[in-house]
Amino acid sequence: MRRLGFILFCVAVAGVSGAGPVNEIEVTPDPPRNGSQIFTLRFNPGETLTYEKLTFDCTYRQSFPSQTSDQPTGLKIIEPEVFTYRSHDVKMVENLDCHVSFRVPLDIHKLQEIYGEHSFNTNYPAVVSKIKVTASEKENVLWSYVLKPEGLHEFPSAVTNAVSKP
Repeated sequence: MRRLGFILFCVAVAGVSGAGPVNEIEVTPDPPRNGSQIFTLRFNPGETLTYEKLTFDCTYRQSFPSQTSDQPTGLKIIEPEVFTYRSHDVKMVENLDCHVSFRVPLDIHKLQEIYGEHSFNTNYPAVVSKIKVTASEKENVLWSYVLKPEGLHEFPSAVTNAVSKP
């Protein structure tokens, strides 16, 4: 009986030591308002650690009709720029949710001021198509995840560089 208990204890310890840095990330966007949109990311960490820097790279996307010589009408999709938000000294505690919120500008005229007047088509709205979250210590990347801009993203425990499920 003691042997079985010891084996179960070893299996439990091995399972805990194989935990990944993040079990899941849930992305919740607020509706766009006043030329910007607030994104809240809920992290469920698999380990306790204070990250020196979390970087959130939000890729902009625009879709609009395109007229080419091959096709009279088609859909042109561009991802012209990336908005970056950084959060410093973020403490995450294993299995205790951590929330990070930030505002992303979406007003086309404001985006033209930031990125240049020819970066965006002024007749169509810009949206965020994906968010890349990267944790780093000094110049070393500890982990990185590419996420859809809405929904729950779960990650296998042994993976340190993952893409969310479709």
